[in-house]
Parts: sequence; structure tokens; C-alpha cells
Amino acid sequence: MSYLLCLILIFLCPILSCPYSAVCLSKSRKNWRLHICSMSMLFAAMSYCYQVPAGSSPDLVRYFDYLTKVSHMPFLEALTNPYERQKTLYVFNALAWLVAKMNDPHLLPAISTFFVYLISFYMTCAICERENFETKYAIRYIALIICVINWFGITSNIRNILAFAIVSLAIFRDLYQSKKNLWTIFLYIIPMSIHPTAFVLILARFLVPLAKKIQMQYLMLASAVFIKPIVGLFHRFVLRFSSIYPLRFLITKAYNYFYDTNSEWGIEVSKSLYFKVQKTIYMLLMFAIVVLWMIVEKRTRDQEEIQSNQPLRNFQRYVFLLCLMALSCRNMLRPEYWRFVSVAIICASSIMVPIWSLKKKSISQTCIVYAIDCMAVMYLFVWLSRFQYYSVNELCEFGLSVVCNVPILRLLSGIVHLIT
Repeated sequence: MSYLLCLILIFLCPILSCPYSAVCLSKSRKNWRLHICSMSMLFAAMSYCYQVPAGSSPDLVRYFDYLTKVSHMPFLEALTNPYERQKTLYVFNALAWLVAKMNDPHLLPAISTFFVYLISFYMTCAICERENFETKYAIRYIALIICVINWFGITSNIRNILAFAIVSLAIFRDLYQSKKNLWTIFLYIIPMSIHPTAFVLILARFLVPLAKKIQMQYLMLASAVFIKPIVGLFHRFVLRFSSIYPLRFLITKAYNYFYDTNSEWGIEVSKSLYFKVQKTIYMLLMFAIVVLWMIVEKRTRDQEEIQSNQPLRNFQRYVFLLCLMALSCRNMLRPEYWRFVSVAIICASSIMVPIWSLKKKSISQTCIVYAIDCMAVMYLFVWLSRFQYYSVNELCEFGLSVVCNVPILRLLSGIVHLIT
């Protein structure tokens, strides 16, 4: 009965399906895959109904302009069309062309947002199921995801976070679930055709074996501190001797970000109180997760029950590397750190849920856990503060629109429009 009711709510009113699924999931992990789809659908509906504030120009405006451009192209021409001088975005271009032909551009942020939240919820519940953790910890971490991930950023960003989330799902299947099959390989390849910076996460996956030794962990932590001169050296020598496009793209991109001192957007961000508060909370959050994991890793290194669970530990090491990437972006003028923070939070249930489930925690572990919870709640108010730019009437219209618009039905309507 609960399964059928959940399906009905997904197709009729996602704003009700999300709390209903949360209640069902808190009582039992049965049908958890359906329930996480239900909860993700609410955020997709919110993204579908999102209207860009007057006077602002987020990434979403450029994506909508791009949809207008590709809507006039044949499919093959659109498939190879360069977006911001990037020539191999075949998956993104295919999706953009389809959405453009459906004549409903708001489906693009809805689709992207849905999969970002779905992947994060999936990894959380899959870990709880496999490790037999209580369902309440899955609900607790889902709440943390909702608090820490900036919904406005996910809605506007479209490509980068979606690509990062898909790569992380591939690594999750590879390292934790040991599913080394064609579908996993496919998930590794797709993101590269959505956003080329996904390549940096693939590189991180191959650094995971190095993170097994405590000495390498400290070395990696030190590298995150001195990343700027390292990027400068790579920019000087790698571009001279390497012709590998993804590597050259990443080095150039990193160099531009680390050595940017006068970009208009960067200067605006550096003066913004909102971004200063966001950066402070995010950096402290990443540092807290790194310290918490290193404490647990050091104390449990020789325990047999931990040694026997190498898949989980390997994925935790990947999350450790993601946190270091976020910390390494602390000196950038532009807020690129938030992308790595977001993907770290998407995956960090592998660290937080096992620690929450410990019957006995040290004083340091307990303090850090409480600090992380407090920072999550603080950041919830930070991203919710963005609603201040809307009038009461606009907020009411947004709420009503979320109630009335169902992404699945809009997608089906768009497919019908495309076919006919």
C-alpha cells in the first residue's frame, strides 16, 4: 500500500511525496530505492520552477541561451557544437538538444538536480543496507545532505556537479560495491562528455591506494596546503611536454583559477559577506571531516573487523581526497571550492554513518561530530537566505508552482512534443 501511495504522490504532488517517503524510510528500509526517487523528485520540481532573480546572471541564464541556440541545429551538428570552447561535450549536447526540442528549458536543471540528489541518497542508503546500519542514520545523513548542499548552486550549475556525482557513483560501484562491469565503465566515461573537469576525480580514484599509508595521508594533506606553487610548476612544464587534452585542460583551468587576481566575478565574490560566510563554514566542515576520518583511521588500523571491510575503507579514502581538493581551493579568488565540497558531501556518508553508529566514541570524535552537525544547520540558513531576494508574491508563486508542476509529467509531455 505504501509503495502504491508513494508512486501516486510522485506523479501527482512531489512536495507531499518527499515527507511521506522520509517517514516511510525512517520506519523501514523496504522500498528505499523508490523512496529516494520520491525525495529527489521534490528538489527536481523546485529546480524546474526556479526563476532567475531580476538583475542577476547565474550559469543557468547562459544554459538557457545555449538551448535556444542548439534548438535551431540538426542533431549531429548540435552534438559536436562547442560549448564555451569545449568540443567533446557529446552527452551534454545531446541532452541540451533533446530538451531544446521539447520546448521546455526548465527540464534541464530539473534533470540535473534530480540525479545529483538521487546519487547522494542512493550511496547513503546502499551503505546502510550493506553494512546493516540502522535506518535512522540514513535519514540523518540525508538531512545533512539537504542542509549542506546548496540547492541554488546545484540548480544553476547543471554540468559540473552532475558530472562529479556520476563519476563518484562509478567509483562507488568500483571501490565499494566491486561492480567492475560495463555499466561502471560507462559511468566513468559519461561525465567526461558533460564536464571535462570530471577527469580530476578519476585521477583521485587512482590515488586511493597511495592513501592507505598514514605517511602518505600527511603528505597529501601538506600538498593541499602548498597546491598553488605545485600547479604553477605543472603549468610551466606539463603544458610544454604533454599533448593529452584532458590533462592540458585541467592544468590550464587550475592555473587560471589559482592565479586569478582580478576577474570581475572573483572580486565580487571576495567582497560578498554571503560568500565569506559560505567559505568559512565549508572549509571548517571539510577540515572537520578530514580530522575525524584520520582519527578513526589511525585508531582502527589494526582492528580485524575494520581490516576485513577494505571496500568501505577504500571509498572513505576517496572521500578524504575530495575533502583535500576542497581545502586546496581555499585561496582561490572564485568560489570553485564549493564544487568539491558538494561532491565530498555527496559521498561522505561512507565516513559519517559508520562513525554515528559507533556505540562508544572518544571525546574528540563526539565533539567533531557535534561540530559537523552544527555547521550543517548553520549552512542550511546560509543557502536559504538566498530567498530574501524574492518578494512575498514571488515566493508564493514559487511554492504554488512547485505544487502544480510535476517533473515526470512535464518530461512525458516534452517527449510527446518531441515525437509529434
